[in-house]
Amino acid sequence: MFAYLRWARIQLAKEMLAATENSLAAIASLLGFSSQSHFQRAFREVEGRTPFLYRRRAWREQGSLFYPLGLPGGLIFSEKTRAWAGRLPRHGKRKREVDCSR
Repeated sequence: MFAYLRWARIQLAKEMLAATENSLAAIASLLGFSSQSHFQRAFREVEGRTPFLYRRRAWREQGSLFYPLGLPGGLIFSEKTRAWAGRLPRHGKRKREVDCSR
């Protein structure tokens, strides 16, 4: 019974991730998860990837207008090269600068 409820909540999360720009914390709260980290862990166990990766792929496949907006860590989508630039900073290291002007 618990496994089915968890699966159903993850299915709702997938719909919300693909169709809205809501934060992961907001989606977790709306679906009754105790925290964002608990939501991410449950999502990864059911789907095999993180909610962030699921959303990025869903938006890419849909050609969504949301896709280049609001991503953490300074990632930038270049319309010119149609690729992501930058990387998420690691603890104690500076973010690598990427030239997208080419």
